Amino acid sequence: MLVRMSITPNVRDLLDGHISLELESIDRLYLNGYVPQLQHGAGLVSFLSQHRGQPIASPALLGQITGRFIAAVKAFAKERGIPLFHFERHESKDRRAHQLRRERPVRDAVVFIGIVQEKAYAFSAHRLPSKRAAFEFTRNKSVLPNYYFYLDENRR
Repeated sequence: MLVRMSITPNVRDLLDGHISLELESIDRLYLNGYVPQLQHGAGLVSFLSQHRGQPIASPALLGQITGRFIAAVKAFAKERGIPLFHFERHESKDRRAHQLRRERPVRDAVVFIGIVQEKAYAFSAHRLPSKRAAFEFTRNKSVLPNYYFYLDENRR
């Protein structure tokens, strides 16, 4: 299927009416979004300046986006009484999840949100010496917080 658009679509526009997800008896599901343009520095600069409408593609913008995401996750958890749990290094996530499910036996809901430090690729920024407000972005492996939403469904 070939789609041509004169404006840059967002993920919701691309998936609307094209993607559906139905699951029956699945133990684990990982959903990852992949945007090819955001896999290199030039694409990130374009995203920050054009898509986000910022005059300077500053690394501070990434911190703001991350901060809003973390605040939204915490607000979601607080509004619904969902515990946030920080996994210890090398701790078995499955073992801890089984324990927390026994302690909080909800159905059709998020049981808890697990937070763990894991290696992932992330951008780092370096100021370009020749320009006052210009940065070069490179992808490096870093240890970052990852958020896992543990759900429990009502099995029929």
